[in-house]
Amino acid sequence: MSSIQRATIIILVIAVLAVWGLGLRAALQPEARADQEPAGTTAVTETPVRDMVAGGSPLVTTRTPSLEVLSISPTQVATPTPSPTATTNYTATPSPSPSETPTRQPSPAPTPSMTAPWQPIPTLPPELISTPVIPQSGRFLLVNQDEQMMHVYENGAEIRSIPISTGRPVANAFTPAWRGNVGRYWGSGPFLNTSLWSDYMWYLFPGARGSILIHSVPYIWEGDLKIYDRPDALGVEPASHGCVRISTEDAQWLEGWNPVGTPIEITPWTGEIGPPEETL
Repeated sequence: MSSIQRATIIILVIAVLAVWGLGLRAALQPEARADQEPAGTTAVTETPVRDMVAGGSPLVTTRTPSLEVLSISPTQVATPTPSPTATTNYTATPSPSPSETPTRQPSPAPTPSMTAPWQPIPTLPPELISTPVIPQSGRFLLVNQDEQMMHVYENGAEIRSIPISTGRPVANAFTPAWRGNVGRYWGSGPFLNTSLWSDYMWYLFPGARGSILIHSVPYIWEGDLKIYDRPDALGVEPASHGCVRISTEDAQWLEGWNPVGTPIEITPWTGEIGPPEETL
């Protein structure tokens, strides 16, 4: 082998070794980490959120860049596992239990007034002055003020006699003669502007200063006791403020008989009717 060939081989070997050495050096150089901050940018600070959720677990830390950041290369951001949501314990409001089906009540009626009608003595038609005619069919009520009795008829036959007390024989309390039909049942309730109550009431007709009713003897409450007003007057003398009073027992019976719509006649009080009384 000539010297020229030998020199050429040496040069080639040296060149190969140089290239190989440069490649080895590059391979040994450490790679830049993906999460390193790029050169030429302002540092990014981490601001921890100090709030704690229920159970003591911290909320996810957020990265807050300063205002001087020029550029930030994108980095991988791990998707945080949702933290438990803080909850507040509330006292459960119990659902209302279904109530029992309410008993149907009668519609509210006007509160009756115990104030007797203020009106002059009416001019009575002849048929009210004469003896009443009892119908021979159907039901009928006859209120005889002179007798202080109410007679109950069915098909011309009397089935019950009820002691009553009508309006006091003074100009502002007497019960006027009247013919009509029994109105609706008002049930139990207080009387207007008084402390008196009644447990059974039926409407008859309007008076000048209040309604004229059939009702059980009124009473006032004293604790749990009912103190009745003049029950001794029933069947004896007129003592009401214009209404037709009956006993509680007869009122219970009358409620069962249901007089609503029944024809009724009230005969006049033929005794003396005095001047009005200021106390009524």
